[in-house]
Amino acid sequence: GGFIELFAGEKTLIDSKNLPSLNKPLKKSKVDSTISPSPLPTLKTTPNSTIRPTTSATPTPTPVVIKTASPSPSPTPTPTPVPKPAITSVTPTKLQKPGSGNTEFAINGQYLTGAKAVFLDQLELQFFVVDSFTIFATVGPNIGPGIYDVSVTGANGDKLTLYRVLEVQ
Repeated sequence: GGFIELFAGEKTLIDSKNLPSLNKPLKKSKVDSTISPSPLPTLKTTPNSTIRPTTSATPTPTPVVIKTASPSPSPTPTPTPVPKPAITSVTPTKLQKPGSGNTEFAINGQYLTGAKAVFLDQLELQFFVVDSFTIFATVGPNIGPGIYDVSVTGANGDKLTLYRVLEVQ
């Protein structure tokens, strides 16, 4: 029920007839480093005989190599492409020129969140983004009658334009 701990330079001899106990503890002795290791056994052969070692050989323990799997690198995630914004229509397509005050119209599309500017031809309009699909823009009384292009500058800086889409009467 016990154990024996040996360190480099120590040896032990176990005699099964004289096993150590509490009353007879195991004695340690130092190995003389000047002693050369015991020679390998010499094999004798005779005609029609089996090979027998002339000395008893003590097996040399084979070192155990423990291989651990190296962690596999985690795959590099593929970036999700950013969808491009688009404008598809305006509602309504005809506005009455406001006498005083403002008139609103809707710009419809997709991925419009983050829009930076809205233009009626070259004139920048006030606007607010309702959601990813809709922007409301305001036309003031300074707009003359005509047919206009509507443009939106997206979050990425690209200018999206619907040509000749809004008529002011």
